[in-house]
Amino acid sequence: MSVPQIRELRAMSDEEIIAAHDKKAVNTEASVSYYLEELARRDQSGKTQAMLTYTRSIKGMTVVITAATIANLLIACLLVYMSRK
Repeated sequence: MSVPQIRELRAMSDEEIIAAHDKKAVNTEASVSYYLEELARRDQSGKTQAMLTYTRSIKGMTVVITAATIANLLIACLLVYMSRK
């Protein structure tokens, strides 16, 4: 099996890439770096998921703080209006 061109590789689905890898892996011996790269990929994936969770939390807190700030402004305006009567 020859190496696909970049355009062909990008057009392949994940399943096709996995199948091509598995077919090639039968006759290939993995080096230590192969396992280290997989561990690094998993570590990065975990960090990415954690960052997405933090981002969602910050978004939620921002919405709550914005709503509270608007409510505070409306209450302050109402109190000023009521005190002038």
